[in-house]
Amino acid sequence: MTITDKPTRILVFPAGAAGLLYKALWYYPVLIFTASLAAVTYDYRWLHRPMQAMKSIFTLARASSVGMENDTIESGRPGNPDGFITPPQGHEMASGGDPQSLITPQEYRLKFSWKFGTAIITALVLTSIVVIVLRSVLHDSPILYKLFASLYLAGTIIFGGGPVVVPLPRQYIVVEG
Repeated sequence: MTITDKPTRILVFPAGAAGLLYKALWYYPVLIFTASLAAVTYDYRWLHRPMQAMKSIFTLARASSVGMENDTIESGRPGNPDGFITPPQGHEMASGGDPQSLITPQEYRLKFSWKFGTAIITALVLTSIVVIVLRSVLHDSPILYKLFASLYLAGTIIFGGGPVVVPLPRQYIVVEG
């Protein structure tokens, strides 16, 4: 799979570097959650309007200071003759522009509702919690449960394939015996 958009490239490189540098198990879910939150924030454009508003304010402030300098040079007094600061031509305020739309191609759209997706994620989290709690509470658990719990946990917390997954089952299964 190829990364085709710039925000994903920006997220993947630091996340990959941080994943190589830090080996704490709590760090990976935090890393995944933070990157997911950043991706959703960018995809739904939650920060685009505030950033455009800030940009237009700074552009307006810069244009007014340049305009005041030019007026001072020409007329000898600061400001516009009518006392109002006007933005330069060609600059629009963020509230007056059209909202940016997010278009998802038809082949990438999922055929289920957000409620079903939330139910799947909730079920994954709950089963993970049950497996972790049972694994820590049961001291003399059956060998098949130990195998299931080790592979289940390795499969749910790891993304990335063989080189990433192989050390965990080795540590949980081979070393424990």
